[in-house]
Amino acid sequence: MRKLKEEKKVQYLAIIFTGAGGCTWIRGDKDIDTAVDCVNSYKQDWGHLVRLKKNDAYPVHLYMIEPENVNNGWESSHGIIRDATTKKELPFHKTFWVVK
Repeated sequence: MRKLKEEKKVQYLAIIFTGAGGCTWIRGDKDIDTAVDCVNSYKQDWGHLVRLKKNDAYPVHLYMIEPENVNNGWESSHGIIRDATTKKELPFHKTFWVVK
């Protein structure tokens, strides 16, 4: 009997940068769902400080996290997103513009 290859399950780190060092982030399993959830969190986190209009577009940057490093955390330095423990750069997946 042939063994099937186990598919690696990747998690996504979605980040919206607000400027001046602020951001909103969230992790998830599906890229587009994670991007939409990140916008919802952004509105909840920053809505009291920033005027948010209906149907604005928000750039959500997604990075891939390997399954074995999911609990390591992340850090940002000069626009480079790294794994907090291994210090390796997280691979960029894509940017979604979410209208909400």
